[in-house]
Amino acid sequence: MMDGNIILSVAKAMEVLQILSQAESPLSLKELATRCGYPKSTVFGLLTTMRTYDVAAQTPDGKYTLGLRLFEYGRQVERSWDISLVARPYMEHLCQRTGASVMLSVCEGGSVITLDQVETRDNLRVVSDIGSAGQGLSGTYVPHQCRGAAARAAYDPVHPAHHHRSDRADAGDRSVPYRRLRH
Repeated sequence: MMDGNIILSVAKAMEVLQILSQAESPLSLKELATRCGYPKSTVFGLLTTMRTYDVAAQTPDGKYTLGLRLFEYGRQVERSWDISLVARPYMEHLCQRTGASVMLSVCEGGSVITLDQVETRDNLRVVSDIGSAGQGLSGTYVPHQCRGAAARAAYDPVHPAHHHRSDRADAGDRSVPYRRLRH
């Protein structure tokens, strides 16, 4: 649904960019016009303007693809985006729902670097220094408490192939599911 402030030519250009971003290979003018449903002359005009601003590019065989300027824009977004600020409300919600500490970490060359954390006062508590690197995390947990915490939260599987991580921290065969919170 479009409101009255939408500039149609910009909206059409965004549609062309979306189609190019979903294409597995560069597309011809005819393919683009067919996919977006606009006349070839309209799509050609949009592409000519987009090429001027390097958001679309033309291959030597005349087909169209995304331009390098979009990569530059993406890198700028990456530099200005504070993942901790974005993730913090979700981490706090997850901590409240599960009663477990929540850590935002990245793997960097075999080490785990903690970017942010929300601690709990309940039994399942893992603490790491923000910005510290370690070979892994250690701590004590009771597997049934992990499962209970997971059951109290609203989760969806991230990907069927990565649904569970086998973790043999105790003598038995215990699996702690990796899952993403539903919002």
